[in-house]
Amino acid sequence: MFRYSFLLTVILLIAGCQTTEPTVSTAQMKYTASENQNGGSIRGKILDPETGEGVAFATVKLMLNEEVKAGSYTDEEGMFQIKNIEPGMYDVLVEYLGYSSLRLKNIEVQAGKILDLEGQLGIQEVELKPMIYLYPTENIEVEVNLIYDGKLTHTYPKSEGNWSVNATTDGNLTDANGRRYYGLFWEGIPNERIVPNCGTIVSKDSLIPFLESSLDQLGLNYKEANEFIVFWLPILEQHPYHLIYFAGNDYTDHAELNISPKPDNLIRVMMGYVPLKTPVEIEQQVLPIKPVREGFTVEEWGGTKCSLPNS
Repeated sequence: MFRYSFLLTVILLIAGCQTTEPTVSTAQMKYTASENQNGGSIRGKILDPETGEGVAFATVKLMLNEEVKAGSYTDEEGMFQIKNIEPGMYDVLVEYLGYSSLRLKNIEVQAGKILDLEGQLGIQEVELKPMIYLYPTENIEVEVNLIYDGKLTHTYPKSEGNWSVNATTDGNLTDANGRRYYGLFWEGIPNERIVPNCGTIVSKDSLIPFLESSLDQLGLNYKEANEFIVFWLPILEQHPYHLIYFAGNDYTDHAELNISPKPDNLIRVMMGYVPLKTPVEIEQQVLPIKPVREGFTVEEWGGTKCSLPNS
């Protein structure tokens, strides 16, 4: 049987990384006969090269002039197939939470044939995805300035890392145009990747209780912890184990927050994670004393994929 695959090559986030625009690649194309003589089919497999496992629940779209003509999701093994495609030239767009999008251009679909795609696609992982929450003791104007040792890729509200908002005691934010937000979002590619020297090995089945307990200890309230888990759980559950490490100065020294007026408490939680097939030996991380949220409190949470030491 002909073997076919998409190989997702993770580009480590180091100095000189490329942008998070869709990676454009070409692929070797092989055709086999199909019972359907009118339409064509495309099939393939998406792999994570760091683990050798299929990437489950990635989105695969068939594009024509930027319009989605058909689509599919990968299964638990990373396999996908799109059937009954009208013959013609298409782009194939691959998207997966936690990664930037990938595009194969000028893929020809032929009637009565199955197109098996072989090729190596470059993919750049999206890292450092923090949310910032402001809780003043009275309604005030707040200036937030991010000094980031890396490349900003996305912000919301849109900015260059500088936000001016009116913050209310319940955490709601309003910009100069009157638009309301519950937090400030930024995403970026660091010049230096975080490499944990300690952490906790967490199995897939233990993720929820571990995160609930850890985030509470680190000072997140129930809403912040809920949003953190809802975002990161689908990513973390793709692998049987993770090394999870909560960064300190190795994060904050490269992503400074200057806030005016100065908050009484600044709580910053950056989770580093390393997907694992099997557990590894590493020093157990001891979390700091739980912070007391009194006065003007600013909280930030985010996550980033890390590498094992000496890997």
